[in-house]
Amino acid sequence: GMEGEKKELQERLKSQEKKVDYFIRAKRLEEIPLLETNAAESAVKKREQWNKLETERIEGLNRDRELAMKHRDRLRRMLPDKEEFIQSIKDVRLGDYQEKLETFNKMLVEKREERLAERRAQ
Repeated sequence: GMEGEKKELQERLKSQEKKVDYFIRAKRLEEIPLLETNAAESAVKKREQWNKLETERIEGLNRDRELAMKHRDRLRRMLPDKEEFIQSIKDVRLGDYQEKLETFNKMLVEKREERLAERRAQ
């Protein structure tokens, strides 16, 4: 009768629940390694990304350092020239310079006149 059917239905539901439980548990067991694999892959990717960025950063630093050293060397090479230049300016006082210029100009004029005189004489 009615009792029997009810009991049978409960049995069937119970066995169905067991199947569902079993299925869920199996699924979970399947997924765990997947999740672990994903986590591991993600960690590896993150590490690779970090390494790449770190490598690029270090290369950038090295490039900057090389440029800095090139500039430094260039400045070092220029420094003696600058020193000499300043020294030469100090050596040649303005008065000296003008005096030398006037002497030079006089000499130039004299030479020119000499040459003209020579040409006239010819």
